[in-house]
Amino acid sequence: MSPIADQRILKAVTLRAKVTGATAKIKVQFVLKAGKTKVTLRAKSDKKGYYMAKLSAAQLKKLGKKVGTLSLYIGNKKVQTISETYNIKEPKADPYLIDGFENYYGVDDQFTRAWTTNADSDCKVTLAPQKEKKSGGDYGLKFTYDETANGWGGATISKEVDWSDCNALQFYTIPDGNNQKIVIQITANGMTYEAYLNTYPEYQEKAGTPILVTIPFAEFCQRDTEGNPKGGLVQDCAKVQSFGLWVNAIPDSPAVKDGRVAGTIYYDQITAVSSSQEKPAFEQQ
Repeated sequence: MSPIADQRILKAVTLRAKVTGATAKIKVQFVLKAGKTKVTLRAKSDKKGYYMAKLSAAQLKKLGKKVGTLSLYIGNKKVQTISETYNIKEPKADPYLIDGFENYYGVDDQFTRAWTTNADSDCKVTLAPQKEKKSGGDYGLKFTYDETANGWGGATISKEVDWSDCNALQFYTIPDGNNQKIVIQITANGMTYEAYLNTYPEYQEKAGTPILVTIPFAEFCQRDTEGNPKGGLVQDCAKVQSFGLWVNAIPDSPAVKDGRVAGTIYYDQITAVSSSQEKPAFEQQ
């Protein structure tokens, strides 16, 4: 009953569950886990089917600053488990940052609540936080795809902000060298704007190399407008709605073998910036 799933537990709290059909001899427990630390609390009944236990400030401190779980046990059987965040305050919102991948603390289900994946038939895209290939902090993004020769896949995240005081998008990435159609997508003012990294020789040449990419808003084209004109995002950036990362397979490319192409691209620190760059830049890191 409380606390609810995915809550930030920052102080002592009463845990409460409704259990039907339990007798006085049945042991009801709450088990809280964070990493290798476990706190077990014996629950007491109020004789009306509700069981409660108090998590003290000292017990909460013992769990540390982690994303963990809260489980309900009846007898020796675990009957329910929910995710909880212990001792970590809500991060301050950064209107310019799409994602730095730090706020998920390496937990996949926290990550997938923010990002939504989508893929063509018989194609798969997997996103996961990772600690090895990043620009800073503790985590970066591992973007893995496995697609048919004509397939596509990607992921989007909502971001409703005003970027009118910025003029470019900047991010860290490590290309995989497959040189498929690598799409960077910004939806703003109801329009879909895209830039295609594979069209730049500087990107194609950097396979396996960490680079800092800066793409002026003026370089993004209107995907759904005839002729795909550029420049509209310069005005529409005041009404950004979402951001997306996509890979579209190129059927006749050397990376497509036996009708499929698969690879992994790394990303980190995706943010809007004010830049003096007038053309896309690809700086080795």
